[in-house]
Amino acid sequence: KMNKINKKFILKPHPRANNSYIKKCKNIENLEVFHGPIYNLLSKTEKIYATYSSIAVEAKLCGIDVELIDLPGKINESPLLDNEFLDIIDNLQY
Repeated sequence: KMNKINKKFILKPHPRANNSYIKKCKNIENLEVFHGPIYNLLSKTEKIYATYSSIAVEAKLCGIDVELIDLPGKINESPLLDNEFLDIIDNLQY
């Protein structure tokens, strides 16, 4: 199994968010910033790290491992934090 240093990470910033932070990431060797459609990435990924995002739910429905990142001071109301939703997610049809 590869460690995180040898893995490639792809950052897909939200198209309508304040993405000024991205310029601080330009020297991270194993990080690529991707501005294309998200559907081009879902079939190629092993895991998604997300904050409040509908993409996290879509990835979970596709069987992709999802890890939610809690940003201090930001609201995170992802349905993936709801145990009742998690109990029924396998029965949802996409």
